[in-house]
Amino acid sequence: MKAADAIRMTGIFAIVVVMAGCASTPKSTKTGSFDHLYDGKEKVAYATEMPVENVTEAMSRGDKALSRGDRDLALYRYVQALELNPKTIPAYERIGTIHLERDRLALAARTFRSGLRFDNEHPALNEGLGLALLRARRYDESQQVLERAVQIDVRRWRAHNGLGILADLRGEHDVARESYETALLLVPTSARVHNNLGYSLYLSRDYHQAIARLKTAVHRDPEYERAWHNLGLVLARTGRYQEAVAAFQRVTDKPGAYNNVGYLSLHNDDLDSAQKYLDRAVHLSPQYYEKAHENLEVVGNRSHRAGAD
Repeated sequence: MKAADAIRMTGIFAIVVVMAGCASTPKSTKTGSFDHLYDGKEKVAYATEMPVENVTEAMSRGDKALSRGDRDLALYRYVQALELNPKTIPAYERIGTIHLERDRLALAARTFRSGLRFDNEHPALNEGLGLALLRARRYDESQQVLERAVQIDVRRWRAHNGLGILADLRGEHDVARESYETALLLVPTSARVHNNLGYSLYLSRDYHQAIARLKTAVHRDPEYERAWHNLGLVLARTGRYQEAVAAFQRVTDKPGAYNNVGYLSLHNDDLDSAQKYLDRAVHLSPQYYEKAHENLEVVGNRSHRAGAD
C-alpha cells in the first residue's frame, strides 16, 4: 500500500511537532560523559546556574531555554539530563535537532545514533539521522534510514520530504512527487514541501504546475528565498521574463535580477531578450556586473554563428 493511501485510509491529520530545547543542570556535573554531544559555550559559563533535581526538571529547563532562543543553554541542560539518565530519549532527539539546525551534521548523526542504541524503533531519531545523512550527501544510508522512519511511523513528513529529495536526485521524479504529496497530506501549509514539489515538477518540465506550486510556497512563506529563486527560474524558462525579474528581486538586487533573466533567456536561445536584459543589468551596475558582460559576449558569439552561412 502506498504511504499516501495509508494516510487517507487511517484518517491521519497533519500534526507538526515543534521541537523545543531543554534546560537543566544536574546536581553533579563531574562525569562529563556526554561532552562529546555538546558544542555550545564553555560549561564554566553556566557555573552559577541552579542545579536540577531530576531528568524532568532538566528537560523542562532546557525547553524553556530553547523557547527563548538560547540553544547553548538548552544543549547544556539536555546533556545534563543524559548524565542523570543516559536513556533519556527526548534529550537525544532535541540535541540532535539543534545540531541539525546548526548544520553540525556529524554531531547530529552521532547524537541520533546514540539515542537509537536504546530505542532503534524511535521514529524521530531515525528521521533525524536520515536527514543528517541526506545533508551530508550520504544518500544510500539516508535512503535506508528514512524508509525505516516512515515504516515505523507514516506521519513523519520530514522523512517523506527527504525521500522525495533523494528520488529527485536519482531522476525518479514521479517517485519524488508521490513522496512530496504524501508529506503535504500531513503538512498542507508547508512552504518547504510545496517548493520541493514545484522544483520536482520543473525538473519534469511540467512548468505550469511547477509555477503553481512555487507560488503556493511563496504565499505560505513570503520570506522563503529559495522558493522565490525557483519561481524566477521557472518563469524565465517559460518566457515570462518580467515576472521572473520581480521574483528574483525578492532574493537579489535589481541588476542581479536582470542578469539572471538575461542568462536564462540565453539558455532559451532567445537572443534578443538575452541582449535586452543583460544590457539592462550592465546599465544598472556597469562595474559590479562583470558577469553580465561575460554573458553579453556569449550572446554576441551566438548571434554571429546564427548569421553565418
